[in-house]
Amino acid sequence: MTDWQRTGLRWLGAVSLIWLLWWCSTTFLASHNTQMQRAHEAFVQHLADRDWNDVDDYFSNDYSDMWGQDSESAKKTARLLLQHFIFISIQNDIKHVRAASGIGYVKTRLIVEGTGAGISSFVVAESKRVKEPWVFHWKKTGRWPWSWQIVSVANPALEGYRIPKNLDLDAP
Repeated sequence: MTDWQRTGLRWLGAVSLIWLLWWCSTTFLASHNTQMQRAHEAFVQHLADRDWNDVDDYFSNDYSDMWGQDSESAKKTARLLLQHFIFISIQNDIKHVRAASGIGYVKTRLIVEGTGAGISSFVVAESKRVKEPWVFHWKKTGRWPWSWQIVSVANPALEGYRIPKNLDLDAP
């Protein structure tokens, strides 16, 4: 091995070590606010991508919301509302983040844009109509910075709305 190859390997090793130290410090030493906000942003992106396996992982087993849904029915409702989109993007306009001692909330305005069939145009119109931010309540479920789960979702503007009992949540 030549001198310049050894020097190149040393530089590559040094840069890799610096990057690893930076990543560890920004990931593992981040505040609960930052950890929860990152989890929330990832959740919204998984929703927009309709990556249902990842979306499912964000719901706590003890989830409940203002519409009387548990974890399973909330996941099915999300699928039902977003399944007819061909193209979709979700604007996640975070208004406030607050976390302490492993619990917290994110207030955000979610605006859905996209095209599709079925109820997709209704979802887009309603997301634009609702000006009040959504409130996502989160809890930390493990020691890892990414182990945050949603325990409740609410929106004061949708107080009184009810999800119809005859809604086919088992539709594909």
